[in-house]
Amino acid sequence: MEIKDNRILFMGFLAGYTDGEGSLGIYPIHKYIHHTINIQSEDTGILKDTKEKLTEYGYHPVLYLAHKKGRKSGYGTLNKDFGGSV
Repeated sequence: MEIKDNRILFMGFLAGYTDGEGSLGIYPIHKYIHHTINIQSEDTGILKDTKEKLTEYGYHPVLYLAHKKGRKSGYGTLNKDFGGSV
């Protein structure tokens, strides 16, 4: 069985992956609270699978290109495109 085939295992994986590669945001907007989960990774396969599963669960994730391959950062030069999911 794959993790993405079991909701409990998938949510546990997502919690751990978010802890390592992501961030949580909570922002007041007028009388509402806006919240985000942002994950950035070179492993776009995981981001795409995560988007697919969260969509099945009724969420509305968005994938985006955070940084292009070859970009220089404080950690060195990116070898792959760096994607993100919100």
